[in-house]
Amino acid sequence: MVSQSPGFLGQAGGWENGSPSSALIAAFWRDAASYHRFMRELHDKIIRQSGQGETYEALDVTLLAPVCRKAEACRSFLRKLNRAILLRVEEWPGPTSGAGAQNTVPPEDGSMLFKPQGNSRRLLKIGLLDHSSGDTPAMRQKEGPGSRAAILRHVVLEPAWLVLPSPLER
Repeated sequence: MVSQSPGFLGQAGGWENGSPSSALIAAFWRDAASYHRFMRELHDKIIRQSGQGETYEALDVTLLAPVCRKAEACRSFLRKLNRAILLRVEEWPGPTSGAGAQNTVPPEDGSMLFKPQGNSRRLLKIGLLDHSSGDTPAMRQKEGPGSRAAILRHVVLEPAWLVLPSPLER
């Protein structure tokens, strides 16, 4: 069971806004070793037993590493998973390495920057919106003039797709 896997931090997913035939699942792991251990030891067994392999025609996997490794920022972001209703992924301009990259996300935004594995020039900003957030400028689907980010995905989260770690892993 993924919720009991060592290093598992949480998972959310849903349907892309405007494209109900396209889904996105975002899973968060403590480190790459935890993710790879899960893939090697449990993933295929779970897929086989659940029948999930019969529910899609194509799959694209992108591994991301957080740019900011500040523990409190990561914990704050992950705490939002259990109340999030919307996940937004943006292409985010800015430095992809060094101290400048860690300061790219505005602190009031609450989102996090991630760097896709194998792509040193690209940053993705993932934000979560919950009912208490309201319609904040940081999460609106349509950005106003002067926006720096290009919206890649806008996902309405399905509550049934939420997986949180077992209490021992939290």
